[in-house]
Amino acid sequence: MNIFLLLVLLAEAVLLFRLEKKMWHTGYTPLNFLMIPYVAVLAITLLFAGHFGLDDFYYPSLLPWIAGLPLFALPGWLFFLAERRCPAVETPQLNHSQKSYLFQIYLAIAILIALSVRLVVLLVQGKGLIGSEAFGLLFASHGWAGHLLLLGVALMILLLFEKRTWLTWLVVAGMLFFLFVYQVKSWIILPLLSVFFALLISRRIKFSFQRAVWIGLGAVAVFFASYLLIYVSGNTLFPQFTTVGEQLKSISGLFLHYLTSGTLGLSADMQQGILEEPDWQYIFTPFYNLWFTLTGQPVVSGVNNEFLHTGINLTNVRGFFGTLFVFTRPAGFALCCLLFGTASQIVFWLFRHYKTVCTTLLFAWVCTVLFMGWFEYLFCLETIFEIPFWILFITFVQWIFCRS
Repeated sequence: MNIFLLLVLLAEAVLLFRLEKKMWHTGYTPLNFLMIPYVAVLAITLLFAGHFGLDDFYYPSLLPWIAGLPLFALPGWLFFLAERRCPAVETPQLNHSQKSYLFQIYLAIAILIALSVRLVVLLVQGKGLIGSEAFGLLFASHGWAGHLLLLGVALMILLLFEKRTWLTWLVVAGMLFFLFVYQVKSWIILPLLSVFFALLISRRIKFSFQRAVWIGLGAVAVFFASYLLIYVSGNTLFPQFTTVGEQLKSISGLFLHYLTSGTLGLSADMQQGILEEPDWQYIFTPFYNLWFTLTGQPVVSGVNNEFLHTGINLTNVRGFFGTLFVFTRPAGFALCCLLFGTASQIVFWLFRHYKTVCTTLLFAWVCTVLFMGWFEYLFCLETIFEIPFWILFITFVQWIFCRS
């Protein structure tokens, strides 16, 4: 039975990939960005499950993905049938003027100055040391500094995609420094990953396994650097280990835990009969909170409160389809798969018909969020929607004031 479920998933993945390639003449589709990373991480999970302290894998946890992938793909098939009657017309890539570039640079410098002032004030007030997670959350997890940092992230994405000059890299280095101070690893990895995807889908660079390996190694380096910064700052994550070598060994175990936490998290959850109760607030948290804010009600969190042990550490993530499955079941699961498949396909359609910088970056961001589906369903986070908002805002301002 276990092997049968695995073979069904693999056969389905191969079939869906070939179908996507045949329909769209490209592998860069929403479904593939969601499906391929999950299959890769699943292979790693199966390789290490039952070893190095990790629990065994529960194969029925493949069922949400087996059911979810074709449901997510279905809207794309309908779009394809509609597009056969109205073929996509590729418009030329729009390049922004030097005026737009300087506007982005000046705005980024202003943000860096404001964040520097914020950092200095917190340090002078003795609120903590750079490197600790508590200090990072105090620095930019809320308020004007948090929104300003996300605006800076959007600018970083735009600058890296459009014009990679020495001035761009200087600004990007500043933004990355503040992202390290923030101490949320995903907000270092996601923007850089989205730029890489934007360059791929716009055909500015070609995919190669060598590039993919370097990107993967870069993400691993960010993970290790982030935790080593905690050690250097004096806030050791593993107090029982006093040397750098011991810390590195422990961080390696933690890396394996994070890599498998989505697949093994769902595995443990389904093996225990699913601990979560259906609650749509966990799926559409940003929209609930928008309404709650307008009506003066307390906002809610999209973070899963059920932590399960995978053998190395606790996890509260279940992967993209896993989270949809445990919080909606069963008809709601199908509806959500269709809904997110449709939304992703709409952005893909906009990119195919209007290949501007804005639509390219918006599609790349959606692909990035889907790519992380092996780890968790990220659309429950307000910040995921704030990045495209800032990209649209900057594009609109440039269209008004920076036209040549």
